[in-house]
Amino acid sequence: MCPELKPVVSTGSDKLVDKAVENSNGKFNTLANPTCSADVLLQTLVVYLYGNDGSFPVRALIDTGSQKSYITKEAVSKMSYEPIRAEDMIHNLFGGVESKQKHHLYKVYASSFQKDYHCSFEAYDQEKICIDIPTAISGPWTKEIEKKGIFLSDKEACLDYSASSVHLLIGADIAGATLNHLLDGAPDCYKMTAQHLQKSMYVDNCVASVKSEADLTKFINESREIMALGKFELRGWQHNSFESLRDNCNESQNASPILQDIPVLGLLWNIERDTLKIDVRNDTQSESVKVTKRYILSKCHKIFDPIGITAPITLIPKILLQETWKIKANWDDILPEEIAHKFEKWDRQLHQLNKLEIPRWIQGHKNSKHSLHVFCDASQQAYATCIF
Repeated sequence: MCPELKPVVSTGSDKLVDKAVENSNGKFNTLANPTCSADVLLQTLVVYLYGNDGSFPVRALIDTGSQKSYITKEAVSKMSYEPIRAEDMIHNLFGGVESKQKHHLYKVYASSFQKDYHCSFEAYDQEKICIDIPTAISGPWTKEIEKKGIFLSDKEACLDYSASSVHLLIGADIAGATLNHLLDGAPDCYKMTAQHLQKSMYVDNCVASVKSEADLTKFINESREIMALGKFELRGWQHNSFESLRDNCNESQNASPILQDIPVLGLLWNIERDTLKIDVRNDTQSESVKVTKRYILSKCHKIFDPIGITAPITLIPKILLQETWKIKANWDDILPEEIAHKFEKWDRQLHQLNKLEIPRWIQGHKNSKHSLHVFCDASQQAYATCIF
């Protein structure tokens, strides 16, 4: 989807300039490049907005990095939408800048450019969503897109009104619901697989379990067919058994190299031993690094453990942080030798966590009875709960 790279000739206008931007909290400096790269195609499309006075085509931008959806005040006025309510929101911008603004919420009625799909959703008003974005340019990649039956509305529509302006931003709150809408509307013959797939999806990953080779083959094939209905492509399949099926899967065009350790939602899954472990990067402490409260906290947060198997290990630096609070140390103060020595000893042994593995599945009989056990305890320094 990316155009062929072309040689770039540097000119005086291509230099980064330091601009002062005024906001309600005062001025802050930001690096801005006055040139706009046309080599990166954003997810833009043309949709129809519907109101009391009819329909009107506008450009939309799909932005999964935005938690909310927005519509320009100009489009709201043109469609005569009535506000549902007003809300005060704080925008967390690039560089950590926070901006507090008041927005009105509207019910937006829209359809695809071909008018074969209609939907409604809520969006907040905004004076201007982003800078003008150029439409898709023609090139050898457009023929490949046409072969796949993909219609670029932002290229073919040729809007006469605000041709480069974006009047609708579709955020993650709406874009993320697209997949659920597809699975909810799956054909009846695929309902079981669609429900299984819906429970197994997390962002752009599918993590599922099946009982047999036949179930695995059925799940892979039907999942691909269901997702293809929405122009999604499931690929890179990996599983931990059935060698013949794995060979067939990896011979297909959707093959993914067989890896011993596969990243799964922040963990590492060893498909040979069918175990899970923590991904601990080997970045040992440099002798020149000073041990401060800020440094201990940053090292502690580098360990991503969503299931809590390293809790006894990650507890140690947290207890050391408690000691820094007792002595009222500032974030960048060099800590006393006793605390620093305990932390350095813990840091040197941290790589041992790479050897810690737990079974992904604790085998049990199909007709076995299940019971839930809960244990919790606390001390002066910490508390913990274990459920199994």
